[in-house]
Amino acid sequence: MKVDIIIPKADKGEFSRIKLAYENSDGQNIQVLLNIDFKNLYMFTRQTSGIGFDLFLIGCIVYSIDILLPREKFSINGWSREIEVEFPVEAPEIFNNGKIVLEKLLSFLTGDDWTVSFIQRNVQPMYKFKGRTVYKDSYRISHEK
Repeated sequence: MKVDIIIPKADKGEFSRIKLAYENSDGQNIQVLLNIDFKNLYMFTRQTSGIGFDLFLIGCIVYSIDILLPREKFSINGWSREIEVEFPVEAPEIFNNGKIVLEKLLSFLTGDDWTVSFIQRNVQPMYKFKGRTVYKDSYRISHEK
């Protein structure tokens, strides 16, 4: 089962409403909101980018996929599922170095067969600030009033 990650542009003062999408057995495209309170995370860490943020996002996506795809519907043997996902990260080259380890780890933790890959994630649309423009970690973040 291939699961797509959809990251639409954020509204002012809000985080992007990230969705998980897959095609069900009837050929329908199903999209489900990744229900994570990024605002509280931001208030705690003041980060919307970086490797740590990407690891958090990957963890949220993995957890959400695990509960999104019921084993009784999507298993290949009554328990294990074949899951393919392309994680949007800031630095795919860093994460590609651990691709095989991550696949083995996820397979061990969930009992599923994971195939993962990484694509470049655009940092700016994840959160659109209200207020002034500031520069952080070499990325321009626009703050609008």
